[in-house]
Amino acid sequence: MEQNPHLTEREYREKAELEQRFAALEQEAQNREHTADREAEKQISYSDSRARSR
Repeated sequence: MEQNPHLTEREYREKAELEQRFAALEQEAQNREHTADREAEKQISYSDSRARSR
């Protein structure tokens, strides 16, 4: 993290905590996106196999 001479120690801690929370939220969003993609692929695959079996 960049050192900003205008921030107090408390502000540094708060900034670091917010950055950490933001990174965790970004990771969670990516995980949900990947899960949604996999679920969509399963649905497409299931639909394709049902269409072929008719």
